[in-house]
Amino acid sequence: MARAGAVLRERNYVVPEDVQSVFFDVCAHRLILRPQAQVDGITARDILAEILQQIKPGTER
Repeated sequence: MARAGAVLRERNYVVPEDVQSVFFDVCAHRLILRPQAQVDGITARDILAEILQQIKPGTER
């Protein structure tokens, strides 16, 4: 999906923003939350947002 987004933006390479722009849509439906998380009001998007905040984009070498 990130690669497709890059192509739509007329690039033949993917940048971290391409990955971030599709991250929630691609990953949210793949998580299965425990019932307790649902009771606590935690959503898949909440968990993914926390992961996205903790992961730093790579740098070119």
